[in-house]
Amino acid sequence: MTPQKVQDAIIYITETKNIDYEHSFSLSQLCSSLLRSRENNKYGRDIIIRILDAWKKVDKNTYSIWNDLTAAAGLYPYVDPKQLSQSSLLCYEYHKSPHLDNIYLHEEQQHLSIELQSKRSLVVSAPTSFGKSLLIEEVIASKLYEQIVIIQPTLALLDETRKKLLKYKNWYKIIVSTSQEPTKEKGNIFLFTGERVVEYNQFPEIEFFVIDEFYKLSLDRDDDRAIALNQAFAKLLKFTSKFYLLGPMIKDIPLNFKNKYDLIWYPTEFATVAVNETNVNIQGKAKEKKELKKARTLQITFINKRTNDYLLFLSQ
Repeated sequence: MTPQKVQDAIIYITETKNIDYEHSFSLSQLCSSLLRSRENNKYGRDIIIRILDAWKKVDKNTYSIWNDLTAAAGLYPYVDPKQLSQSSLLCYEYHKSPHLDNIYLHEEQQHLSIELQSKRSLVVSAPTSFGKSLLIEEVIASKLYEQIVIIQPTLALLDETRKKLLKYKNWYKIIVSTSQEPTKEKGNIFLFTGERVVEYNQFPEIEFFVIDEFYKLSLDRDDDRAIALNQAFAKLLKFTSKFYLLGPMIKDIPLNFKNKYDLIWYPTEFATVAVNETNVNIQGKAKEKKELKKARTLQITFINKRTNDYLLFLSQ
């Protein structure tokens, strides 16, 4: 539950027409206190984001205070470097992506980027606003791997990704159809749904793969595509154990899965946007309501111990 002081601060920031020096300074003190608490630092980030959104209402004499707090919260994409001290500026530049032009990573993105560049496998559960997909592009821009598969749940998402990655066409052939053949002259990026991964029989030696919205591996979701996605996952694991699974709302993954693939399990609530929550009455089946309210836990069931083919499912 959100602390009452935080709720009061949010209401004030939202509704007031002018945040004068005294109130801005008081809010900054509250924010600083929240950031020092591991349990409450998410509320500190939330207040900072709301202040930045209401920037024109804030007393200009407190801009430097809020800029320092933004850096302290790890929200480096929102920092104004012109107002930073020399020591803070060094920290700011440390969070600049070495592979993407003019892109600064927030604190937790930077941590995960380092792990990916070290060829560690990651399973990340984070809010939609975290910027998980940006890390996919950074891996591609770094040219760390030559043969990459990216699985996304819809053709619309795949087309959006294709457009973003066209800038790397000199280094990679982008394959979006099962009728296309990989090239030997440069790297290949396969942008497929799970079904297309299963159908495709011309893969080279895949070095790295991504599954976006990996919670859709769940067999409890009454979705036939979950079976194909599980088959695709098993197929790619025969090539490589280097992967990046990303999605929201996953509570945990099994210890034996973590140990087998020496992966990093990274659940986080780090958000870069503020969200206003409204309680509504949801009509529908009790099971559907339950799915919306409860966090999911990733579990693994081996269905063929001889070949290590398996299905993943999420249980409530």
